[in-house]
Amino acid sequence: GNTVIYGHNKKAILGSLPFVKVGSKIKVTSEDGAIYNYEVFKSTQIKADDISIALHTPSEVLTVYTCDGPTDVYRYVVQAKRI
Repeated sequence: GNTVIYGHNKKAILGSLPFVKVGSKIKVTSEDGAIYNYEVFKSTQIKADDISIALHTPSEVLTVYTCDGPTDVYRYVVQAKRI
């Protein structure tokens, strides 16, 4: 399904998310040390009240998103498939 990660739009957290491009690689390491590799297939901006990105997906997807900063009107969203 859909694994969703949200973090604040701060430099040390997800501040660079708006600059992530399609084709970029993401590596997620779990608490037990397991490594999961993903490739970005979508990078977009949506309205803050659009919850569709957090819904269940039929295939494995990683969704990472953050706010657009002080106005908090939009969300930056990156979606990736496991490779």
